[in-house]
Parts: sequence; structure tokens; C-alpha cells
Amino acid sequence: MDNIINFIQSNNNTILFVLMITTVLLLLIMLSSQMRISKLKKKYDLLLKDVDSVNLEDVLFEHLEKVNSVKEELRVVDGKCMKLDQRLRLTLQNVGIIRYNAFDDMGSDLSFSLAMLDDNLDGVIITSLYGRDGCSIYGKPVKGSETKYTLSKEETEALQIASSKRNSKK
Repeated sequence: MDNIINFIQSNNNTILFVLMITTVLLLLIMLSSQMRISKLKKKYDLLLKDVDSVNLEDVLFEHLEKVNSVKEELRVVDGKCMKLDQRLRLTLQNVGIIRYNAFDDMGSDLSFSLAMLDDNLDGVIITSLYGRDGCSIYGKPVKGSETKYTLSKEETEALQIASSKRNSKK
């Protein structure tokens, strides 16, 4: 025991210095821990903001239920969008029109050929021939950008315009 007391007395300054360094290091570690705890507390408070219960597990389960509900709603909306997309393909969306003078003795371009096609290039060509004695209107069905009826030059041109509009969208 005398040896220990002699050692302490002879190294009193060194031991005191080591204890001071250890104390400073522990103080720095404590400050660092306090800063981390403060950051975590801010995140925790932000997470529990506007929440009545303080139980984090309840909050997490409530958010999980909301996420699952939104996922289900998204599936429903996605299904509706797919149905709308399918229906949209059947709408007349590719149009080509040519106005022309069908008869030499007429003044303006009062006759026309109008091609209206859906996304599958199905639809109709409507031609109106305007003359002095009256107006005649003809309709020709189109399937896949083709028809079994003979087309005039203007009808062919209107069909090509409508068909090219589909190709330019893709």
C-alpha cells in the first residue's frame, strides 16, 4: 500500500493531467451525444407533429394504412386510365380535308373530301360535290387506312393526310 501512495505522490501532476484530459474528452463525447439527441428529438417532433397520440407505433401504422389506401386508389385510377386509353383509340382523331373545285364552271373550292380516322386508321371518308344544280354527299368506310371502294384523287389525298397525322404522333 505504501508503494501505491508513493507512486501517486510522485506522479501527482501526471495523474492530474491524465484525469483532466479524460474529463475533457468525456465532456466532448457528451456534447456530441447531446447534439445527436437534439437532432433526433427534432425529427421525432416533426414526425409526431399534428398527431394526437404520442405512441410512435400507432402513428406508423396509421401512415401505413394511408399508404396502402393510396396504393389501392392508384390501382383503381390506373385501371380507369387504361380503359380511357383503349376508348380514346376508337375516337376520330386523325383528320384530313381537301377542298377543291369539282366542276370547271364553278367559282370557288366548295367541294371537299374529309377523311376521319381513329388510332387504328379505321373511319370514314365523306365527300361533298357542290354543283350549280345541287350538292351530293358520299360516304366511304375505311378499315386500316384502306377501303374497298374506288377513291378519287382528292379522297386519296385526304386519306393520306389523316393517316400521316397518326404516324406523326408516335
